[in-house]
Amino acid sequence: MIKGLGKKLFIFFYGSDLNDRNFIKNNFKQLFYSADKLIATNRAIFKVLDKYLDKRRIEEKKTVIFLPQDHFKLYEPFSIADKTTFKKELGLPDDKTIIMVGNNGTENEQHEAMISQLGQIRNPQNYFFVFPFSNRLDTSGIRLKKITLLAKEKLGEGNFRFLPDFISHQEMAQYRMSSEIFLHLRQKDQMAASMFESNMAYCQIITGDWLPYEYYLEKVMVEVISDFSEINNAIEKVLNDPDLSYKLSHNREVVLKDYHYKVLDDWMKLYE
Repeated sequence: MIKGLGKKLFIFFYGSDLNDRNFIKNNFKQLFYSADKLIATNRAIFKVLDKYLDKRRIEEKKTVIFLPQDHFKLYEPFSIADKTTFKKELGLPDDKTIIMVGNNGTENEQHEAMISQLGQIRNPQNYFFVFPFSNRLDTSGIRLKKITLLAKEKLGEGNFRFLPDFISHQEMAQYRMSSEIFLHLRQKDQMAASMFESNMAYCQIITGDWLPYEYYLEKVMVEVISDFSEINNAIEKVLNDPDLSYKLSHNREVVLKDYHYKVLDDWMKLYE
């Protein structure tokens, strides 16, 4: 996103810029050099920029801030006791653990690897899986059909729900509040608002140590794995964790403090 503020030129980089497009174009280089600020939500984006641009010309322009999301306010009134209510409202089984698998329908989410492991989970009758699957890169629906067939084979028909269309922030908040666990195991990423949303929804996260979330992981208490073969053990670890309630409350408070209100101070520094 390019934003002109008076005589200032700010360029913002989002996670999708790193995930699914080549944003370093030759005709953009002069624009990057001309900008007053190059702003990202994770330092990893600057490693990419440094490969294609003259590092000396952009070093002083780099700024890392955590972008506030207005829809985070949707989660403020909720409590952990609301999970059963949301399950019933959405027609999800309230006697099963709801696991949200990925956050969209792109290949970057690595559904195949996750589903292959989930198909081997112990006591599968105890789980129900939700797949947010909007995918602006696949208007043909080919990937949706492929992953749906795989889910039927590995998880059993009737044990999952796909959300193939774009849904409102409010509806997504309801699904996150219905979920106990969020599997966030992308191939690559910058930073994901879906993780903050899950934290505010009292939903524990399982993520991968190959993703550049160092600053985030210093503050929250989530499960981090090194390989997809560890998914099922991590799920059992979460559900048997005697400190889970404390961790969920802690994670929610971290997000409300560092990624919602306090971040506005970082924005104000840009205008000093």
